[in-house]
Amino acid sequence: SRIAIVFATSQNRGSEDEPALVSSSRAEVFRAVRDHYTLREDISAQLTPSRFVVLHHLPDRPDEHTVGIATSDARSLVGSLRTRHRADLRAALGDVGHTIDGLRRSLHDALDALALGTRIDPTTVVHRIDRLRMHQVLTAAGREARSRLGASYLSELRTLGDWHELRQTIIAWCESGFRLVDAARE
Repeated sequence: SRIAIVFATSQNRGSEDEPALVSSSRAEVFRAVRDHYTLREDISAQLTPSRFVVLHHLPDRPDEHTVGIATSDARSLVGSLRTRHRADLRAALGDVGHTIDGLRRSLHDALDALALGTRIDPTTVVHRIDRLRMHQVLTAAGREARSRLGASYLSELRTLGDWHELRQTIIAWCESGFRLVDAARE
């Protein structure tokens, strides 16, 4: 059993506070990631100059707790490397894979989680696909299908007297990553 963990450095030019990561620094970050995952069964590879993947070995019967530990470990590594290299580094985890095809799906899910998570919650540095599954499904649907789905659920709400306030509440809830406290603050 393995889980794909994708690490990505920003390709942006950066700002004065956060300079762009040059290729020698990207190589150092990749080495640090590879050196962190030292189990004999871990497999590390560079996907692009700014993206790395680790197929991290898990116990035979991984559960939520095991995946949580892998997530915490990735978060700790990202925090350390962000500080050491002053880099905009993020990570994302796919689902657990038990076969070659399962590992391929885990990698694709991790890449989706990286893209979706960065857009949905840019303050979080480690994203998990199991927390973004609905976003993944909605993104896969075309614009017209998403519009029809939204209309079917919201058409009745639009007739309510407080629709404008309710609409703002729904938007705040979505933009806060569906966290009630943050939505209430907004």
